[in-house]
Amino acid sequence: MRNPIRPPLALVLGATLIVAACSTGAASSSPSQPASASSVPSASAAASAAPSGAAPASPDEAAELVIASDPRFLGFGPLNPDAIGQCCWYESTRTTDGYQVLIHAGWGDCPSGCIEKHEWTFNVSSAGVVSLLSETGDPVPAAGIPVGGG
Repeated sequence: MRNPIRPPLALVLGATLIVAACSTGAASSSPSQPASASSVPSASAAASAAPSGAAPASPDEAAELVIASDPRFLGFGPLNPDAIGQCCWYESTRTTDGYQVLIHAGWGDCPSGCIEKHEWTFNVSSAGVVSLLSETGDPVPAAGIPVGGG
């Protein structure tokens, strides 16, 4: 059974500095190896994540729609450029027709920058429809993204 992603305690408590304890993961360390099909969110599941009339009014609302589209992203928060050891975060920007959301997951020695990394880029239309644009990085472990980047 996959463990849910939980934000580090410092994030929950609103601390300025976030440090995640990590261990080396069981994932492959080959960055050139393609992701398995099972690590790709289904297009129909992503599109159904936006209920009718759920037009995002901000980049953060667009990111919330993406996070809700895949349980692996639960607990991801916005990138804090001043934090050390962030494993799992998002960046969202406004585009001419909606928003672009980058989801980043890292694991394996995250205090040093995470050894393995995987990123998904999504488009969120102005109507709130989520679609996967691209996916890159190390294969996501079969057991899921380690809690706290472990």
